[in-house]
Amino acid sequence: MKQHVISKTYLEQFSFIHKGDGKQICIKYADKSRTTRRYIKSFNRYVDFFDVVSDNPELVRAFESHGQTIETHYPQIIEQLENTKSLSDNYSSYLLQYSANLISRSNYWRYNIKTVLNSEHKLTFIKHTLRHVMETEEDIIAIENNELLKLPTEELLNWVIPNFDDHLWFNLCVFEIVFLKAPDARGWFTSDNPVAILKASERNNILSKLLSFISKPLKKPEDFLSNAETISEKTEIYFPLSSKYLAFIYHPKLKSSTNKLRLLKSNSINEISVSVFDNITEIIIKNSYEYLICPFDIEYDTNKRTNEI
Repeated sequence: MKQHVISKTYLEQFSFIHKGDGKQICIKYADKSRTTRRYIKSFNRYVDFFDVVSDNPELVRAFESHGQTIETHYPQIIEQLENTKSLSDNYSSYLLQYSANLISRSNYWRYNIKTVLNSEHKLTFIKHTLRHVMETEEDIIAIENNELLKLPTEELLNWVIPNFDDHLWFNLCVFEIVFLKAPDARGWFTSDNPVAILKASERNNILSKLLSFISKPLKKPEDFLSNAETISEKTEIYFPLSSKYLAFIYHPKLKSSTNKLRLLKSNSINEISVSVFDNITEIIIKNSYEYLICPFDIEYDTNKRTNEI
């Protein structure tokens, strides 16, 4: 079965109909100068991409089935946000769970998890992602004897990703959400790595320029382990929900942050200035891995200086 790496339901929030044809998205690849259109139905799909090798048929496609179950709520989440300007507790919970799933599905995180699994930090990382479901320290130690650890990295990877997803969700479930509306005539970009995870201190270090981005995987496994553990009180997340709305997700207990977005009303749609919009857009662009997804159909060529967005 072909599986979308990025949820088809999510991509539809940035889609348009071109010349009466099917739903498409506008893509800017990191190694290409021009934007291009892609049909959502066939875009970024691979056969059995998240499946595991198992004699138990319920386990083979468990992660993909989990993602499909969550994404069925996404159109209702966007609809409720549009209609009521806030989300119910139930939908807020689904949104946080969906953000964890999108992180886990992205090729950016897949690449770095694979790098860790090929390193001396393999066991440390696996223990870290499972610690929240282990009752005792003896259970943690017992992981070392699990037969799955003997699998080749390519097979082990799809066993580890669901644990990483659950680890993220476990930590995110206590976070607050602020909704930001794009200014008039503008729209939120997203990417193949749609959920940007930052520490509070990293906000002012975003230097990339609009549409002229370079994808940079984490430099080494140690960097990844450090980043994987930033789901803490210092974590700040920027998640474009659609071309119209973005979720700023943060831990309410942190008192030292100077990020003024934390002062906005939570679980409510907030208007922002163009300058704030531009700063967040830079974060989204820097967070992309291989391509950027535009908020609408854009004719753009980085080799031409006269482009207008």
